[in-house]
Amino acid sequence: MNSVKPPLKWAGSKRWLTPFISFIWYSLEKPYVYAPFAGSLAPEHLIGVPNVVFSDNIEALHYFQQWVRLGGLFDLSYGVYHDNTLEAFNRAKKAYNCLIQTGSKQTPIDKLHTGKLLYTLNRRAFNGLIRHNRKGEFNVPFGKYKQVQYITNWEPYRQLYAGWRWAGNDYIHTLRWAVGTNTLNQNKLIVADPPYYGGFVGYSGRGFNAGDQKILAKMLGAIATRGVPIIATNSAHQDMLDLYQANGFQVTRLDAPRSIAAAANKRVKQVEAIFTRNISLELLQAALEAQNGRR
Repeated sequence: MNSVKPPLKWAGSKRWLTPFISFIWYSLEKPYVYAPFAGSLAPEHLIGVPNVVFSDNIEALHYFQQWVRLGGLFDLSYGVYHDNTLEAFNRAKKAYNCLIQTGSKQTPIDKLHTGKLLYTLNRRAFNGLIRHNRKGEFNVPFGKYKQVQYITNWEPYRQLYAGWRWAGNDYIHTLRWAVGTNTLNQNKLIVADPPYYGGFVGYSGRGFNAGDQKILAKMLGAIATRGVPIIATNSAHQDMLDLYQANGFQVTRLDAPRSIAAAANKRVKQVEAIFTRNISLELLQAALEAQNGRR
C-alpha cells in the first residue's frame, strides 16, 4: 500500500481513528472506500487506500488533488503566495477568494491555482484550519508559524490519487444518487464523517442542521439494507444515539481529541460515537482492540 502523510491539516479529522478503520478495511479484503464527507481523508492517506470515491462541499479539495496529479509545483508565473509572511498569506487568501467567486466560470487553469492556493493557505492558517464563510470565501487568519514546510516530492501522492475519484460537492445528493443507481455494493466501505451534531458545522459555509442529520442517517440505513458495510461518526449526543439506533446501527463510544485550542496542552478528549452496520460484532471488537493498541 502507498501510505502517505495527509497533505492537508484538518480540525476534526479522523486521523486518530485510523487503526480502527484500517483493521476493518483489511479484514473486508481492501474494498473501495466511499467518503461522502472527505475533509482531509486522513485515514485513507495513512492506510494507503488505492480506491476512494469522495465528495465534499469544498470543491477546492478536488482541485487540490488535480494540482497534485500534475506535479504540485509552485509556478512563479502566478506570483509568490507561499512565503511565511502575513503579506503573502493575505495575498494568497485574496487570490483564492477571487477565484472562488468566479464559480462555474473557472477555467481548468483557475481550478489548479485554486487547489494550490488552498494548500498554501492551509499550511499557514491558524491551527491549520480550513473554514469558508457563506460566500464560499476562505476566512481563517494567519497562523504565525515560525516555520512552514511544504511537500516537495508529490510522486507518492500522485500514485495514490490515481485511483481516487471525485463524486461531487454535495454529499447528500451524492448518497441519494448512489442509492438510486445501485452503484454501491458489498465490495465498498462507506466512511461517513459529517459535521457533528451540536458542534461547529460551518466549515464550508453551508451548515448542516438537525434535519440534515436525519436525512443522512436514513440514507445510510437504506444503503445498509443492501449489505454495504458502513462506519459513521458523530457526537455522542443522545439525539444521535437514538437516531442511528433507530436506523439499525450498532453504537460504540470512544474517547477522541476534538478541541482546536491554540495551546496543545489545552486540547482535551471528548466522547464520540461510532455507528456501524454490516460489520460483525466479532470484527467490531477486534477493530476496537486494534484502536486501543491491543492488536
